[in-house]
Amino acid sequence: MSREIRQLIKPLTGWLLLVVLVGSIASLSTVGLMGLAAWLVASAALQPPLYTLSLAITGVRFCGIFRAVFRYLERLLSHKVGFEVFNNLRTYILAQIIAVLPFAKQKAAGNTYEIIVNAIDDLRDSFLRFFLPPLTSTVATFLVIFWLCFFHWWLAGLFLGFWFLFVIIFPWWAYKVYAGIPRDEQGLTQEIIEFYEGSAPLEIYGYDKVKLAYAKEQIEGYQQYRTKENKVKAQISLVADILMGACWTLLVATVCHLNFHEHFDAIMGITVILTGQALLEFLMMVPALVEHVYEAKHSWSKLQDIIVSGQANKVVQQDNRGDIKPQPANLPGILATEALAYGYTEPVMENLDLQLANGKKTLLLGPSGCGKSTLFYVLTKLLKPQQGNLWLEGKNYRAWPNEALREEMAASFQDHHIFQGTVRYNFKMFYPDITDEEIIDNLAKVGLKHLASKEGLE
Repeated sequence: MSREIRQLIKPLTGWLLLVVLVGSIASLSTVGLMGLAAWLVASAALQPPLYTLSLAITGVRFCGIFRAVFRYLERLLSHKVGFEVFNNLRTYILAQIIAVLPFAKQKAAGNTYEIIVNAIDDLRDSFLRFFLPPLTSTVATFLVIFWLCFFHWWLAGLFLGFWFLFVIIFPWWAYKVYAGIPRDEQGLTQEIIEFYEGSAPLEIYGYDKVKLAYAKEQIEGYQQYRTKENKVKAQISLVADILMGACWTLLVATVCHLNFHEHFDAIMGITVILTGQALLEFLMMVPALVEHVYEAKHSWSKLQDIIVSGQANKVVQQDNRGDIKPQPANLPGILATEALAYGYTEPVMENLDLQLANGKKTLLLGPSGCGKSTLFYVLTKLLKPQQGNLWLEGKNYRAWPNEALREEMAASFQDHHIFQGTVRYNFKMFYPDITDEEIIDNLAKVGLKHLASKEGLE
């Protein structure tokens, strides 16, 4: 994933550096505002010269204005660059997927189109959230460390430890915790849609209660997954708060020790404490972003699975064209298959031997995912079999041109849609050259001839 992201952002390197610079100035303005305000309040009690207070007040106002201006510029530029990267990413992903079509039509978590759209949206949202804060907080921290080196190396080392804890160690631990949550890949949405749209036939064949029980299991499984995820988020947030309190306490203790034992200026100590508090609040944002990093990686993995599966399928299709052999005598039927096989990431349809006799109806039954739709895609040459042979009307599948093969087949789907308009209009949408006599003949075949005789085709 990192290699592709680097390629996509390379043309925008200048803009990205500008975004990091603006964000760092905004963060430093906030930290400086807190530090100057602390110095102003602490030093005012000692009645310093008026010009000193005037300079401090000017500095506070200056930092406040800078924070407002650069925070606005940060939001503006980061969203501009973020959406530009997102557009490049979307173009790259769609180009990769189109190059390997046809790909698996169904996946465990729903159909491929939904996976692609949702994954790209996740990547967009994640990029906008986790890209900028780690960089700007790092720049701000190291500038503060450089400033503290002029006062005491203990303080500089302490702030370096804070950065290492919140930007390296804690995010690494949080990522491991998120990765330990079993992902919900049960296709809850798809299961509910199937139950809703197929409620009538499910009830007719007495399968509705079984299907409903399975849907309930899916709902319970998804709820358990969400419960675990919420617990992990709460644990990470609690650990972050505890670490924040511990770091702040350690900072106060260090400043007090320096003040008592090394003649460290008290006013400077208060300034360092409040500056550190402001900086710690920025650093605490980084571990909370790990969730978005993990979601982005998971979404990218799903897209890569589709692309790699399509590439492998393409190679298999090219390498398994096979010989155009005649239909064996022991495989009669208007349509026959021999050891037909097709699979996506794992075999779906293996060693299928099937014979369909002329003038008879054949029903294929099986649970979701067993290969019924895959067989339909193979029969219509939307997918090419990875092995085996198929004959239609005695002619080998590979000898049939795509269009000629599809003209020999017709599909009647579970859900039908009658368009607004006349009976004739509905027919002519798909068959522009059909005559009225042919329309009436087809209506008669499905028992609807009375519609034409009673109401007419208009």
